[in-house]
Amino acid sequence: MPNRLMQFNNKLTQNVSAVAAGVVAFLIVWVVFLGYYSFKFGLDVPPATSGDETSYDSIGWQMSLGNGFRLDYDEPEFRQPYELAAITNPELFTLRKMQAGPTTVRPPLLPAVISGTNFLFGRQFWAVRVFNAACMAACCGLVVFVLVRQLGVIPAAVVVVLFVAADVRTRLYGRAIMTEALSAIIVACLAFTLFQFAKTESKKSLLVVGVLTGVGILARNIFVLWIPGLLLILFFIGRNNKTENMTFKRRAQQLAIWFLAPAVLVPLPWLIRNCVVLESFKPMGTQGLTQLSAGFSDRIFAHFGEWQNMDQHNFFEGVVPQGASTLEAELARAEFSKQEAIRWILHNPLKVVLLVPMKVFQEHWPNSLGELVLLPLVMLGCWKTIRTTEGQILLGLILINAFAIGMTWSVGGR
Repeated sequence: MPNRLMQFNNKLTQNVSAVAAGVVAFLIVWVVFLGYYSFKFGLDVPPATSGDETSYDSIGWQMSLGNGFRLDYDEPEFRQPYELAAITNPELFTLRKMQAGPTTVRPPLLPAVISGTNFLFGRQFWAVRVFNAACMAACCGLVVFVLVRQLGVIPAAVVVVLFVAADVRTRLYGRAIMTEALSAIIVACLAFTLFQFAKTESKKSLLVVGVLTGVGILARNIFVLWIPGLLLILFFIGRNNKTENMTFKRRAQQLAIWFLAPAVLVPLPWLIRNCVVLESFKPMGTQGLTQLSAGFSDRIFAHFGEWQNMDQHNFFEGVVPQGASTLEAELARAEFSKQEAIRWILHNPLKVVLLVPMKVFQEHWPNSLGELVLLPLVMLGCWKTIRTTEGQILLGLILINAFAIGMTWSVGGR
């Protein structure tokens, strides 16, 4: 920052509360997003039926009716808004055929939120969009709070503009009835808590990191693969902290009690539920196993690591036996995909190694002009902050997510 601009930034920052700046940024972004959604799309229109949003909507509606964690696309009140929208746009809103019954494919946190909004407001779509937009806006508010404290008002203001105008994903997932907005605020809180733990090494901060990790698993299954990396970050923080000399054994015990315990206990009822309903040791459900061949196959290798919809390529044709229940069908698909993926991995070890950087590339390569602007700024930020504890933590989180993507699959740009 030029010297005069730096002086002006320092002068401005002296009169600004970081908390107030964060709250103002949250409110501005929230209002802008909701206004944008209202004028361009409408807050209460149903989501497109070609993706995952409909299944989250269905599970949330069934939960609000007291029917448990299940899918049912034939329930009349669930179908009504889609059928009305399909009159003018059948390609976008026509519901596909789906067998009704319990499921383990989706994580439970977003359906629980949808269920709560349905319970409070009846059958609608606007409330969960207000909630998701608030999650995205809260991410921006938390970033502004940290930046005002560390760098000042002007860098924080620039970030607000980039967050709203340059990054199309914040606008997209603030509206989508999917898990990205929830995951984003969980990661933002996780990063902030790690910053606090680096300063104090308090058991309270460590406990919060564990709870957030557990909540993350309930929001999005991939967070379970973050646990080894988070352990490494926590060990790294302790190694760099000179305020307390702690043996490896004692630190391992502390992490096991204050981080791993809540990270496991928070999602434990859900993990047990999956094992019980599937009558099989599959605590994370069937989504990861079902999609394993989408992450490890000749098809994804031919597309340079980008996820492919295996259903569109008839990958599961003939796998599900006639008359199978929803859970039996999920188990059959999961087992078939797992066996095919393992077979492919064993026969293609070099391709497996090459797939990891391919997937990471797909996830981070810019897919829009806004992302093309953001990527070099992210790289510059990593370079400028690499000597700080906060910069190392953020880079560590990026690497943890890259590892998780390499072990699973990349849809590209999420």
